[in-house]
Amino acid sequence: SQTLFGLLSLLVLGGIAFIAAGPFGLGWDLTSRIPQTLLFRVIYWKMGMSMIQESPFLGLGFDSYLDNFRAHLESRYVDTIGEGVISDSPHNLFLDFFISGGILLGFFVLVCVGLAIFKSFKNLKEVDESSSLSQPNEILLAILIMYLAIAFISPFQLSFIIVTGK
Repeated sequence: SQTLFGLLSLLVLGGIAFIAAGPFGLGWDLTSRIPQTLLFRVIYWKMGMSMIQESPFLGLGFDSYLDNFRAHLESRYVDTIGEGVISDSPHNLFLDFFISGGILLGFFVLVCVGLAIFKSFKNLKEVDESSSLSQPNEILLAILIMYLAIAFISPFQLSFIIVTGK
């Protein structure tokens, strides 16, 4: 159990180091894309917060981000993201739930995710170290946590990459 956790930690730290080494000609150079994509996401998140304020309890409906994009785009951001640029997603899965179904759906999803993580950690403690069930549980928990971390950035694009390979 501790060995697998150590290996997963090394994998994550190795990936971070590989990305961080990009500016030095080693690894993956993200530095040229981070500022613009991060700026766009912050704008999309601000627009999402504005959409939540419009209908905080019940939300605006599923897949409503695109329909409300122009109405919530502040004029000061038009030059930043471009006149013809639109987005059908706030690039944050949790924010998307709050926009779609208001605080009722948003908190329901957060509670469900929190319970899943809590139960997973509880089950890992209960499973005997020598049991063959321990490793698959640890791997599934690690995958869930990685997906949730990515969900804050842009889960829809990740899903598209996994499905299409592009």
